[in-house]
Amino acid sequence: MTTASLTVRLADQVPVNMILLQEYIALGQRVKKFKIEVWREEKWQPVAEGTTIGYKRILLFPTVKTRRVRLTILASRACPVINNVELYCLPEKYLSLIQPTCCYVKNKAIYY
Repeated sequence: MTTASLTVRLADQVPVNMILLQEYIALGQRVKKFKIEVWREEKWQPVAEGTTIGYKRILLFPTVKTRRVRLTILASRACPVINNVELYCLPEKYLSLIQPTCCYVKNKAIYY
């Protein structure tokens, strides 16, 4: 198993509540387990986790203000190849419309 991490550093603190991840699928789906963390109160705090990423994975989580977001790949079939990471802040009124019902909250983080 291979692990890795990628940190996105932003120029200013910005609100974030959605991340879009993509693997370079031409080399195959490799990621088996990952987590997303944000830098808040001088420490990394988890906001989401998942199993596979594949061609495209979109994760929603409660809105947080941060200037750093970290993707940590906890397990993969081979060296992970991430080719796209996008951060967004959706208006709060739309979050409840698109949140899946198959999730649970633990320590203020949403897990799917």
